Amino acid sequence: MWLKREDQFMAQEDKLKKQIDKISLLLSKLTNKLLQQNNEQKDVLNVVSSSLESELNIDLFKVLEMNDKEEVEYLIRDKEFSIDHLREFGDLIFELAYRITDSDLKNKLNRKALIIYEYITANGKGIIFLDVQYKIKELKAAK
Repeated sequence: MWLKREDQFMAQEDKLKKQIDKISLLLSKLTNKLLQQNNEQKDVLNVVSSSLESELNIDLFKVLEMNDKEEVEYLIRDKEFSIDHLREFGDLIFELAYRITDSDLKNKLNRKALIIYEYITANGKGIIFLDVQYKIKELKAAK
């Protein structure tokens, strides 16, 4: 009986680990793809948006319209993002904002990245990410 429960627990743990790895892999892949593209901003935005939608069922434009608190809650609660996933997602939208010339969209993306980075800083359980601190400083200076 004990072994059966332990096997079930381990199977659930393996499934969760695979889901977590999938999220990290996809976000890293998207960020790398974004960094390598020299396409028009519409193409870049469409590639990132459609990839998030098809792979993680995340509507980027819906996230951009959420208020600050909803955004992080949605990613953590509904999409089961960890601190590392939030960091990767923040990096993705930070890089996306860098490539966008539309000032309203750029401001929205920067605002969302800042909210994510500030959440990470406040809830990172003592972990200090120097790149996150640098990006927070850069985003605040750009306001």
